[in-house]
Amino acid sequence: MALYRDYIEIDEEFIPVFSDEVDRSNPKSWKTFIPHESFKNLLNALIKALDRASTSDKKPIWVTGAYGTGKTLGAFAIKHILEEDIEEISTYFDKYPLIQMLYERVKALKEGKKHLIVYKSSSSNINSTERLIIEVQQTIKRALEQKKYRYLGERTFYNNVLQKLADTESTFNFQSAFNKYRSEYFPEFTECEDVIRQLKLEDGKGSYSLTERVVRMMEKEGFIPSQSVEDLKFWIKNVISENQLNSIVFIWDEFTDYFRQNRAVSALQELAQLSSETPFYLFLITHRDIQQFSNIDDDARRVLEDRFIRVRFEMSDITTYYLMANAIKIKPNRKEEWKIKLETLWDSVEYCASQILESEVTGGAKKEDFKKLIPMHPSSCYLLHLLSSNFSSNQRTMFRFLRETEPNNFKQFIEENSIENRSLLTADVLWDYFFSDETQEIPERVLRAINYYNSHERDLTDNDYKKVFKGILLLITLSDTLGLSENSRRGKILRPFQTNLRYIY
Repeated sequence: MALYRDYIEIDEEFIPVFSDEVDRSNPKSWKTFIPHESFKNLLNALIKALDRASTSDKKPIWVTGAYGTGKTLGAFAIKHILEEDIEEISTYFDKYPLIQMLYERVKALKEGKKHLIVYKSSSSNINSTERLIIEVQQTIKRALEQKKYRYLGERTFYNNVLQKLADTESTFNFQSAFNKYRSEYFPEFTECEDVIRQLKLEDGKGSYSLTERVVRMMEKEGFIPSQSVEDLKFWIKNVISENQLNSIVFIWDEFTDYFRQNRAVSALQELAQLSSETPFYLFLITHRDIQQFSNIDDDARRVLEDRFIRVRFEMSDITTYYLMANAIKIKPNRKEEWKIKLETLWDSVEYCASQILESEVTGGAKKEDFKKLIPMHPSSCYLLHLLSSNFSSNQRTMFRFLRETEPNNFKQFIEENSIENRSLLTADVLWDYFFSDETQEIPERVLRAINYYNSHERDLTDNDYKKVFKGILLLITLSDTLGLSENSRRGKILRPFQTNLRYIY
């Protein structure tokens, strides 16, 4: 019995989740990003902002998009485009005609100019204005140090904390507070002087964790080291001026948690407004749109909408198929055998691929794109693209589906299934992966569909009936979410008609 794993495997170099660590370990990996229309719009918006040709363009950037749409990798592509030598990025632009027309403008921005690109991931610990100030200053300071800039700014929040601890005449008794909270915040230190010594030694070089512990301790004692947003803005202007920088672009990934934890966003509004005065640009990345943060009042929401250039990040289906195909690797010693088996498998679903292409505006996809993704059924390829755009969570994305170890993923499918018995990966596998009970941040309509399936599953004694039932609910959930009419091109193929069920199975 021939298993898929005998012929194909997931490329070990395929990166399901991009991160700062991945970028550091493989500095060329950003070039795996494939530009699409959303990326072109984002790059164009940033170029306009950095040009500072008009008041309306001097704004920070806010990128939104579902999990798994490649926002992080796209942000690192932007980061490297602004940081790398012209020769390094020219080959990247030459490779993709979609963005070639932006190359000369990028080149003009870079020649003889200095841009500091700062990257920060996660905002889960930012629950106050003070924490926001600390994070912005310390992250910029570390970036300046990494790039060997000599001037690191004066009187940061960090400096104020250190001064408060070291000042023997201060009203804050650090010795007493240290004794009181040592087991909670400083278990690795014997004396309070050791904390001060360590802060001085590290001086911002990765010392934020210790600084934060000190701040938490001081807050419990009713002492908050004072520094306002105005102080931070002055500090940023000073850093830009003294280092003769043309800009600071602060990319803050996974910023969604900030809005969950902060009803008052005035400090963020002030930092956003700074772009109109000096070339400092926040570059926020969230998986939710500003309208979806219900805890922000309407007035604050309107101010934020006005102060940011907002870009929606979405992958076209052709980009999705290309990325998926890159993850599938044919074993060198079985290539000829796989070609024969591939033709047999493809013959059984080529007509289905034709129907998808005829029924859907596909953004340039061709039948050959579906063929490269066998053993994934063409309908499953199309549905996976829609699912990743509408129902991804931080644990369930298209990239994770291909490579990670969660149950019912693509890698598990090729490891366990035979070519003869299972044939192709169909919609029921996508249901099991994306609509599992463990999926985080499940939309209400998806939860209803899951509950409906669970309440009726026991009535279905045949596994084939269960497979079809999952396919029906998957189509209903997608078509309802997308608000499709039965007469629309996409609606016709996503309605649970008998014809469509024949296509997907």
